Amino acid sequence: MKTQGQILSGLSTTRDSMLVERALRWQKGGATFLYCRYRGMVRKIVSRASRNTAVMDELVQEAFLNAFRSLSTLENRSRLRAWLAGVARFVGLKHMRDRHEERCERLLDEGTSWESFADTAAGNPEALASSGEVRRLVDQMEEPFRSALVYRFIDDLPVAEVARRQGIKTPLAKYRIRQGRLRLKEKLQVAGYTTSGIE
Repeated sequence: MKTQGQILSGLSTTRDSMLVERALRWQKGGATFLYCRYRGMVRKIVSRASRNTAVMDELVQEAFLNAFRSLSTLENRSRLRAWLAGVARFVGLKHMRDRHEERCERLLDEGTSWESFADTAAGNPEALASSGEVRRLVDQMEEPFRSALVYRFIDDLPVAEVARRQGIKTPLAKYRIRQGRLRLKEKLQVAGYTTSGIE
């Protein structure tokens, strides 16, 4: 009986399409060798999302798990490499988006003052919007985003109180504050300011 090493050695020159077929049929070595063949490529792609080794390992596992779950949808099996790279990019982008959402949640939950918010609204000191200019743009914003920003950053109210005053639940209040920040960022950009400080 051949060992796993002998099986993998024999598959080293096997075309991707044949390995996909073996993996779909749960034949020995198919999925394992696909993983071994493309692990390096997938790891390189997801490393753009995180430099943390443990996180990278998890993202690699997630990418292959997603790939094997949807392997049957791959129509052109000779395009496995490009398809798998797309799966890895999606996993990496999702991780970055999730981290961005977490940062936004922390920002909304922490006591960020209006001065701090206004001072970081434009990240380049040479093109920094003044606190008064930021307030003017906030005042021009449509509701309910204007009042959400005023309550949160000018009145310095916690998110729960913003929600109570607007008669909504906390998750919706967080959404309105987040959308308000994005709309303010757009207004600042139109006015010619840089906005690296607003997420």
